Amino acid sequence: MEANGQAISTFDELEAIAERWNPIIESINPLEASLMALDVDAGEPEPAVASALAIILSHPELGVEIPQTVISLTHNPDYPALYRFRDRFRAPQGADSSKVVSYGQAREIVGRVSGKGVENTDPDGSEDDTYYWVPLIHDSYDDCCWAVDKKTGKAERLGTGPLMFVAEPKKR
Repeated sequence: MEANGQAISTFDELEAIAERWNPIIESINPLEASLMALDVDAGEPEPAVASALAIILSHPELGVEIPQTVISLTHNPDYPALYRFRDRFRAPQGADSSKVVSYGQAREIVGRVSGKGVENTDPDGSEDDTYYWVPLIHDSYDDCCWAVDKKTGKAERLGTGPLMFVAEPKKR
């Protein structure tokens, strides 16, 4: 019965999350927001949350906080619509994955670490002196990489993945 009680609680929580995210999604994609509402009305909040999550992940500038329930369910194969995001929610070992970093917060952090970022070294060995690469943790990405233009100071999220990071600055 405990598992059933947990399932009901998770269902209710997903439904509430879908309803809370719907206006945010509507501002970006009204059609998707309508489809989400239909999913919730049909008693299927998981696909609605997954649809919203896909849009939220592609728009980090929104600064939407991803609830721990959603993050946990991305690692549960019983929730296939959310499980497909499992690789987006792994923090590097020792990192504080609970820290939310929005675009604005990233710019603040970048300002504090200015000049301490790792210079970009492309896999082919060439260098690009325009950007510092600053790895940040965001609760909706496993390990964000932000490039900071040295001339303008503008921070831009470039993506995730091992090739996006350089462990040490290249010795000159």
